[in-house]
Amino acid sequence: MTKKKFVLTIISLFFSLSALVLLFTNSQYFIYLAIAAIISTGLYGYFIRQENKELLRVNNILNEELDINNYITAYKKVKKKYIQSKDDILLDELLILEAKTATINFNDIKEELEYYINLEPNFTDVQKFVFYQSWFKYLLRQQQLMKATLLLDQMNILYSHFPNSYRHLINNLTINKLRLNVYKNEYIHETERVLKQLLQSRLSKLNFISIMYLLGVLSFNNNDLKSARLRFEYVLKNGKSLAIVEEAKNHLEIIQNKTDII
Repeated sequence: MTKKKFVLTIISLFFSLSALVLLFTNSQYFIYLAIAAIISTGLYGYFIRQENKELLRVNNILNEELDINNYITAYKKVKKKYIQSKDDILLDELLILEAKTATINFNDIKEELEYYINLEPNFTDVQKFVFYQSWFKYLLRQQQLMKATLLLDQMNILYSHFPNSYRHLINNLTINKLRLNVYKNEYIHETERVLKQLLQSRLSKLNFISIMYLLGVLSFNNNDLKSARLRFEYVLKNGKSLAIVEEAKNHLEIIQNKTDII
């Protein structure tokens, strides 16, 4: 809850309770306090809509503009307006870390991941889930697929304990399973079918490019170099500073070398 919304909640409750008391005492001031309560309630709804718009704008910096540094700056600025517990602040730190896993600089990310290891036993289930999500993506890039598989199993267990307000995180598990299939080169046809279906849905630019990269890896692993080239070139052209841009570039160099040999 933002500080503005908290203040408005207190004011609205004060006016509402005061109006209720005056109603039973037949006070002439009842109507004024009732109007004030209605106005403050309306302002409360207005601020909720404004907060949602601001959060959407900030999320779009990451999901549509692919500007991770500006996203982190904007996210921290917005969150300063909120009244937060220690758990809320820690969750925000872990969410920012998870966003950083999309960047190219792996070394800094690993240092931050290792920093939170000693704190992890005291994490809530949701904090662990977000933390494991960051580790999962890092492990995939390092080709530590057995560790990534075990971590995904733990994330599934955590998810089973989540309240309804966090059920949307099932999307992370679905994409993670597809990522793992791609890197292991398993369930190829089914994985490719699902990824192509996802491309037809309403995806953010970040997710669209990520899926194009996964399809490129599938094509590359199965020697469909023409399709792989097209998909990696798309990632290279549109991915800006995402980590998968560097990986797509590496694949394109290998494809070019193979083509030259042929």
